[in-house]
Amino acid sequence: MASRSIGIGRASSGRSSTVNSGWARTRSISARCVAEDRDRDERGLDSATVIGHVHLQVSRLDEAERFYADVLGFDLTQRYGPAALFVAAGGYHHHIGMNTWHSAGAPPPPPNAIGLRHFVVVLPNDAARADVEARLRAANIAFESRPDGLLVRDPSQNAILFTLV
Repeated sequence: MASRSIGIGRASSGRSSTVNSGWARTRSISARCVAEDRDRDERGLDSATVIGHVHLQVSRLDEAERFYADVLGFDLTQRYGPAALFVAAGGYHHHIGMNTWHSAGAPPPPPNAIGLRHFVVVLPNDAARADVEARLRAANIAFESRPDGLLVRDPSQNAILFTLV
């Protein structure tokens, strides 16, 4: 079966996606490959899947900007009017897009709702992980330290897992 890499990053299984600014690969993906994976394993795409970027629905764009740019340190790369913005690392055009097109002022989804469980940001080394942890602590943002990385939720309750390469 053909590789299922898309854009940049490394994927995780289940309803999650991964972004990684450290390296880039682009390969095609077909609906047939996705369907074959889903038939074999209903948890989601193959764990080797690579996602170039994610787009998130957020409740308030100003809170999202403060969290992703000011706290986490992503670069604000573009603003699309009052309803969308894009952030990135390493000079890329965007790794994370956020909008309020269908979610302005909305509460977080209830537990176990259909949707993205989390996305993964792959960090290059322990120093980068320590920097993320220090930024979260300085901003008094709760996070969970897990064997696979740091799990944190943005102000709209989108979960991000920071992990190492």
